[in-house]
Amino acid sequence: MDKIDSRLEFRTPYFLMNPVGEIEFVDFTYWNAIDGRPKMMVAWGTDDQCTGLHDKNNNLIYENDLVKDQFGAIYQVIWQDDFASFYLMLQSRHPEFIARIFGNESLEIIGNIHNKEQKQ
Repeated sequence: MDKIDSRLEFRTPYFLMNPVGEIEFVDFTYWNAIDGRPKMMVAWGTDDQCTGLHDKNNNLIYENDLVKDQFGAIYQVIWQDDFASFYLMLQSRHPEFIARIFGNESLEIIGNIHNKEQKQ
């Protein structure tokens, strides 16, 4: 079987309610556009599409990942409908669109918006 293009891959976060009634991130379910989204009885989040690009540790970068550049600035990977491409949004008190995402070996995934834990 041929390998599916990584740009057709998605991940969907799922959440469960903890004993005190708060919704918590559990993990991701990975799937592809060919086989379709899995059917599970859990609280689903939004689907994050794979950019097809890798960070400096050779990990695939997905929409809604938080990445750090070589200068320590943190960005969220977002999809911009108007330009039909992925962009980096600077994470600061006033988020701004900063750059279109290209293959950039200096970026490192440090987390994502679904899971509050981040690498430093």
